[in-house]
Amino acid sequence: MGYCGKPLDARSSSARRVCANCAALGAALGRLQRLTGELLLPVGDPCHVDDSVLWVLSGRGNLVTGHRRDALLDRSWCGQQLSGPDPGAPNECAPCRRIWQEAEVTRQTYTLPQIRELARWWPQRELDVFDDRAGALRPGDAYTLSGCDETHHVVAVADCIRGSHTDLVVYLPAMDRIADVRVRRERLVVVQRPGCIPVGTLSAT
Repeated sequence: MGYCGKPLDARSSSARRVCANCAALGAALGRLQRLTGELLLPVGDPCHVDDSVLWVLSGRGNLVTGHRRDALLDRSWCGQQLSGPDPGAPNECAPCRRIWQEAEVTRQTYTLPQIRELARWWPQRELDVFDDRAGALRPGDAYTLSGCDETHHVVAVADCIRGSHTDLVVYLPAMDRIADVRVRRERLVVVQRPGCIPVGTLSAT
């Protein structure tokens, strides 16, 4: 049919007059098409968190000793509040390093084989695939997002809901590793959710 909504047939017209409604809508669509060609999408946030970056304690002036961050609790592994990354810290908090190493052994020994087996059979599962915000992700989901070719299998989601980001522990099949991820809650992701995976069956520790 025409832009004005009237039905058309297959014959061409020799009329010199153009429907005013069709002409107006056609011009508006043309302007929109030209504008969309000039739009620049913002660069997405980095996907995977650098596990080696140390953080500084909240309200402290000590930049010499950095702390490892527990993404699920949004605090240091030694239990203190953090204010931000401190990549230049020459020293690492010994309790943080010890507790993190213990948690990492558990991840590699128990969690990694479990989630690796889940990802292996993922293509054979019946999945609901839909677009949603990152804040809606839950353990047992998998997702993809723009700017990263990896499929992310969600192992655990942080309990804290404050702030503009959500923190996840995910499995990355291509790299065969478990990683911490911080993503904006409102960021659109493509969610793959099987109906047969009970929430909370996966352990991040």
